[in-house]
Amino acid sequence: MLIILFPQRFINYFYKSYQIGELKKKLKEKVEVHDISNIISASTNNTYKGSIYKSVKIFKEIKEWDRYLKKKMKKKKKIYILNCINLDNLKSFYIHYLLSKYKFTIIEANSAGTLQYIYSKTLKQKIVNFLKYLVFHHRFFLLRTKQFMLRVTTKFLKFNEIYVTQCGFHGRRNVHPLLSSKKTKFLDFNSPDYANFFINKKKIKNKNYAVFLDAKTPAFVGDKALFGLNVNYDKKKWYYDLNNFLKKVEKQFNLRVVIIPHPSVREFKNTYYDKSLKVVNDEDATNKLISGCKFVLSISPTTAVTYCILYNKPITFIYNDQMVKENSWQFKELKLYSDILSSKIINLNEDTNIIVLNSSVNKKKYLKWKYNFITSKKTEKISNVEILNKAIFNKHKD
Repeated sequence: MLIILFPQRFINYFYKSYQIGELKKKLKEKVEVHDISNIISASTNNTYKGSIYKSVKIFKEIKEWDRYLKKKMKKKKKIYILNCINLDNLKSFYIHYLLSKYKFTIIEANSAGTLQYIYSKTLKQKIVNFLKYLVFHHRFFLLRTKQFMLRVTTKFLKFNEIYVTQCGFHGRRNVHPLLSSKKTKFLDFNSPDYANFFINKKKIKNKNYAVFLDAKTPAFVGDKALFGLNVNYDKKKWYYDLNNFLKKVEKQFNLRVVIIPHPSVREFKNTYYDKSLKVVNDEDATNKLISGCKFVLSISPTTAVTYCILYNKPITFIYNDQMVKENSWQFKELKLYSDILSSKIINLNEDTNIIVLNSSVNKKKYLKWKYNFITSKKTEKISNVEILNKAIFNKHKD
């Protein structure tokens, strides 16, 4: 039996991202999702709004979850845990203690599946950022301090067996187990977006439209809220500038710009979009529409870059004055993405008559990104379910 242990509300976005349907269909084990957000992250549950996946099991207390596990242990000889929980508080530590006590086989999914921006590379940067957190973001500072202490403490817990997934060369080089076991194995894996592409690959039929990939913020609460970091954007100005830019792109390139909202908020209407612009909220919109578009625009360092790489679509990153002022880290991430991919990055607030966007791709850099972050030559023709069956479940049959 495979239990996916999840720290946030398990909305339908996560159902697709974690390929629950595919797991239930092809995995040689029964699959359950355990939503323990009410136990370890109730205060940040509003960050993930939307409909909860219908078959998820929701627990409100550790005792309730523990009792349920013990019942399952009597029925199942072998239980595997796909552990998605961070060490953010004492309750999350206690849950890890129970996992070690019951000697479950743990699967850690730690690879980001994309480039991870390193905020503090040098000692000077580390000192400066430390002081910034301490003075201006004390809640974030306390959280990081608590996480560090809990991770050190958790290293004293001994787990029975651990599998650590790693995506691409970057994953193999940088991903380390969060937990400790004498039996730790690494699995070459595919990123969630690549896994979705692998199953739902579209035949390319180029049409006269472009895709704009939007972020959650500022229309909705972003992931930074999980860490106590608030970014103060002027929402009306943000979308006024964005709408004008997208309409200008439509006019200059004589095509339609299709807006694809962030997948976690596609259930909700963004009232800030101009009514003349087309918005597509389909579950698989990113994969479907990037496959046949002329080019892509993105205002965030998104994992959806994967689809640009796989379909060889030129991408241009855009930013605005507010981002530079209020969220310089996001701007720096965008700049890093553009540098690595040899893609253009432009300020939509710049007063210019002609917008210059990427019209071609650097195939060598696209290929390098593919094997650095999203897949490997060993796994690119294998689904993640096949990898799990072959490496784990076939070897541990009841």
